[in-house]
Amino acid sequence: MMARIVMNRISEKVPRRLIAFGVIDSITLSLLWVIYAPFLKSLGYSGFEYGLLGSIMSLSGLLATLLIGWQLDRMKVVKLFTYILLIDSLSILLIATGVKELIMLQSFIYGFTDQIFHISYNVLLSRISKERDYHYTYSYLFGMRSLGRAIGAYMGWIPGLLAFYLNIPIHGLYRWVIVTIALTRLPLIPIIGGVKEPDIAPRVEKPDIKEINIPWRTIGKFVIVGALIGFGASISIHNISYYFVLKYNVESGELGSIYGSIDLFMAILSFILPDLAQRMGGSLRLYLLLTSSSIPLLISITFINNYLFASSVYVIRSILMNVANPLYTAFQMKTIPPMYRGRAAAIFNISWMLPIGIGRGLGGYLLDIDLELPLRLTAVIYVFSLVILSIFFKEYIVKGEMKRK
Repeated sequence: MMARIVMNRISEKVPRRLIAFGVIDSITLSLLWVIYAPFLKSLGYSGFEYGLLGSIMSLSGLLATLLIGWQLDRMKVVKLFTYILLIDSLSILLIATGVKELIMLQSFIYGFTDQIFHISYNVLLSRISKERDYHYTYSYLFGMRSLGRAIGAYMGWIPGLLAFYLNIPIHGLYRWVIVTIALTRLPLIPIIGGVKEPDIAPRVEKPDIKEINIPWRTIGKFVIVGALIGFGASISIHNISYYFVLKYNVESGELGSIYGSIDLFMAILSFILPDLAQRMGGSLRLYLLLTSSSIPLLISITFINNYLFASSVYVIRSILMNVANPLYTAFQMKTIPPMYRGRAAAIFNISWMLPIGIGRGLGGYLLDIDLELPLRLTAVIYVFSLVILSIFFKEYIVKGEMKRK
């Protein structure tokens, strides 16, 4: 009964096709990425080489943002999704070849298509939803995608079980699972293509406002914070699968349990947080409370030498750090005037992707020197970035977003 009520409420805020797409898309990608690290380790990749692939993804994403970002305020994005999805899905086949040059090419293609999708996705949600409902729309869809990611992550046990019962090497099975994932994503194209997108101009609830100057000062604040958080995450969290593979010699099943647990609990909490943010007086207040609580747990992981204990702490840490991300996105979209949200989203992505392009390779290099150093550096950077965020938007914390409206 409760599940039906929740689903009815979600369907009021988000189109059903977008929900279906989000869940299935998340299942396939989640399964892919829990296989990715152990598969590359079986190919002989070092920590630096693993991090380098992430850097390639980030820098190609930066290029995509520069090319497409400014166009989004003047174009519909649903049709763009279909082309991006086709290219992205077929590129996954390159991973299955095991050829390093082709895997590097896939990293470039995926980074490019993924960032176009990410920016367009946030803009699309701002068009199909009322501004006063943003914290619901972004959180609910994040929750459904988290549920899909949880399912896909737990499916990471499938290669191991098949290898055991069929008595064949698990790394050979990884190739066939990767091929299956690529082909399974193709039916998503007609699903996303059927989403009804409103007029290009975002839905504005104050039609008397015809033109507003671009809020460069506000955008600049988000850029600084995004660059700091992005760099902090890139040197450790973006390579965390390889960290666990190197330190504990785990395979896709163990990694899947970590990410599945994270996403399952985030899915549940995502349906609760919008109401909690409403009662707390704003998305930013709740975001800061949750993310700051995760930092001590991040540091503690570096002093643990038991996989079960370390992975449990990482699960809790990741939930606290990431579950409020949709609230932060909603806060950004509310703060930026509707006619500039596409450009702002592109700028935010640039500020995020540029340091990630550097940080992933650096973090992979640091893994080869000291496994624990990247996590400790990330914790320090996170503390600094959240302090800066609190200073930049102090008035929203003191007065609350809802009261300011």
